[in-house]
Amino acid sequence: MTEATTLPTATATNVSDNQRRVSWACLGAIVLALVVGVLALVNSNEDAIGPYGLIEALPVLYFIAVGVVIAVLVCALRWKSQPTAIMTVGVISLVVLVHGSAGLLESQARFGTAWLHAGFAQSLMQLGHTSPYFDARFSWPGFFSGAGVLTELSGFSSPTVWLRFAPVVFVLCYIPPLLAIGRAILPGWRAPWIGVMVFMLGDWVGQDYFSPQTVTFILYLTIVAIALTYFRSREPGRISEWLQGLGSRMPRGLRWLGSMIYAGRRDQEPAQAPTTPRMRLGLLVVIVFISFAIMSSHQLTPIMTVAILAALAVLGRLRPWPIFVLIGVATLSWINFGATAYWSNHLQDIFGGFGKIGSSVDSGVGARIEGSAAHLEVLNYRIGFALFVWGLAGLGAIRLWWSGKRVSVPLLVVAGMPVMLIAGGSYGGEGLLRVFLFSLPGSALLISALILPLPRVPRWRVVIVTILVAFMAFPVFLVAIWGNEDFEHITTADLQLRQALYQMAPPGATIVTLGPDGPDRYQSLTLYNYAGTLFDHWPYPNVQAMVAQIPPNSQGTYVVISQPAVRYGVENLGTSPDLGAQVSAALLATKKFTLVYQNSAGEILRLNQPPPAPTPTTPGPGVAVAPSSFRISSGWERVR
Repeated sequence: MTEATTLPTATATNVSDNQRRVSWACLGAIVLALVVGVLALVNSNEDAIGPYGLIEALPVLYFIAVGVVIAVLVCALRWKSQPTAIMTVGVISLVVLVHGSAGLLESQARFGTAWLHAGFAQSLMQLGHTSPYFDARFSWPGFFSGAGVLTELSGFSSPTVWLRFAPVVFVLCYIPPLLAIGRAILPGWRAPWIGVMVFMLGDWVGQDYFSPQTVTFILYLTIVAIALTYFRSREPGRISEWLQGLGSRMPRGLRWLGSMIYAGRRDQEPAQAPTTPRMRLGLLVVIVFISFAIMSSHQLTPIMTVAILAALAVLGRLRPWPIFVLIGVATLSWINFGATAYWSNHLQDIFGGFGKIGSSVDSGVGARIEGSAAHLEVLNYRIGFALFVWGLAGLGAIRLWWSGKRVSVPLLVVAGMPVMLIAGGSYGGEGLLRVFLFSLPGSALLISALILPLPRVPRWRVVIVTILVAFMAFPVFLVAIWGNEDFEHITTADLQLRQALYQMAPPGATIVTLGPDGPDRYQSLTLYNYAGTLFDHWPYPNVQAMVAQIPPNSQGTYVVISQPAVRYGVENLGTSPDLGAQVSAALLATKKFTLVYQNSAGEILRLNQPPPAPTPTTPGPGVAVAPSSFRISSGWERVR
């Protein structure tokens, strides 16, 4: 009898010891892979970056390290209880290796727009106020103000210190709200973690740099997570009941739609987290404060936040439903009063594209399919990868329906509602990029449902197929996310070229660049007259026409011809790799320009000033001084 009672205890102890040893082995494998991957990236050569981007400079050890992390994470899904340490350390390692690869491999922080945003933040630090008529982004200064305050409190002199590893920090901040969203609408512990992994390996849009949209996207996910966790209603509301009745009057083949909206796997969704009235009031206050931070920092994210909450309310899944009304009114108020400098002169930009779905799609896809053969291939990889992710998400929805005859309505809202952005305008050609980004959290969870539709231990066959698909998709993902790195990465020489410009150009001088180039405008943002790029009117019929685009200025006019701009022209406009040298030689040949600085990253030319006009001998009536011709930019353009 004693032996019979002690055997199970001994067996349980052995199983526990074995599980502990396996757990430590998995953690050791992840940490070792992280160390190997980081060392491989640090010791790689950034000069190997080519037309296909960062993937050309990545060593074999890097791919092995990422493969080990992915394999361990997927295999850990077979554990009966959640291996929190393995999943947490594994996902963090995946973020560092994937989204931190450029920061580890390259000598300087990447992407000129990130440096420009640092310039906005430093301008607020120096001036103490915004300049909304200088650039539209000053009409949404929340992020820049916060970055400036953080920089000053940290004792740094410039926000550029945050640029290098901002993508890693921001992507890590995605994880908690993504897990909360997954746990609120899908049963079990595996589906949310699978969704997080799919999101990390599917976020190719490249919006995770030092930017307002990245921070507001984190805040958007936080609001959605709070709403679905604490304010999600499992009881149908009046509108959803009406929709149920409407569905019963539909043709027989469409009646399932009303049934889905009415029921929608309510019985299989996790229960709403318990709350007290005081706690719910406090969470509502948190949502309101987060909403104010979003609407003061970015143009598009508050609209998407209102749309998601409105859809949940209409379908009877959000209580109290007036939350979206409050946020919507506050957003319109900010646009009306806080962004007056922008909308008063850009009504066509705001409303001109509304409802023009074809135009939005063309500017987001058709207008971008141009450039060199390699760049066109990169663009095709991106389109194909996006369709691949959406296709898997669609299969996940079908499998959910097939397995339980119901699809989670909140999940469909989070995945499908962002499509409405297409009807709202092209957003400077970024509309489809934002559609994919905002739909990715829901799409990732639908893909997790495709892999594991029910909360049970996956079979080894499912685990192996998942690992193999991830291995095959990962190189395509690398091309999609880092395919522009040939002209978006920044070297130390690029930074030195820009520093030399700021040292020699006096305040008020005009600066013209060949094209988008390197660490542009990261300091003294409002002190110079930026007159655009030569690529804005490319090609020119002759040198005189090009010189006409370089305006004279009594404070000096400087032309920057940099290698990043040359590579941008090669990849996006199909220009010659020798274009920089050709443009420089042509301008110098006119005898109107002088070469004032040169290094391996490019050249700086100064427009020779004409001799001063003779002073009149008789007093004149006075000369009116023309105001500085600062150009207002919408700040919405971003090349992908």
